[in-house]
Amino acid sequence: MSVQFAPGDPPDFLSLTMGEDEDDHRDTAPRVKLLIVEDDPFIALHLEMLVESWGYTVIGVCVTGPEAITMAELHRPEVILSDVKLLGPMDGIEAAAKIFERQAPKVIFLTAFHEGPIAERMKALPNFGILPKPLDEASLREALARAMASRLD
Repeated sequence: MSVQFAPGDPPDFLSLTMGEDEDDHRDTAPRVKLLIVEDDPFIALHLEMLVESWGYTVIGVCVTGPEAITMAELHRPEVILSDVKLLGPMDGIEAAAKIFERQAPKVIFLTAFHEGPIAERMKALPNFGILPKPLDEASLREALARAMASRLD
């Protein structure tokens, strides 16, 4: 899977709010296990609140690549939302590659670095999508829906 969204004019990520209809999505979204890999605690918390309001089950929030690998081995998420730049020497792309050695979750990279050599490294991985930062709620919701639809194929 490869999802590329045009940056357009999205609002600042931290200023996003959950829509009034958030409860409408809670009952219809599948109970999908999702792992968040993000070293910015404010972004991680916001992502967690958003996806849980849509009915996804967040199995953990990790700030380093090795933590993500361990958490993925323990809980086998169906989807991983991962920043590319993480704390420590291992980035999100390397962590995803190591996770793919043992399982095949869908990975959606959330990154400001979506062109050039970093994009080429992401393209070498299976089951991935890219959402450029700053991202907006609608793009994230669409990327998750596409990831879930593609797992049924």
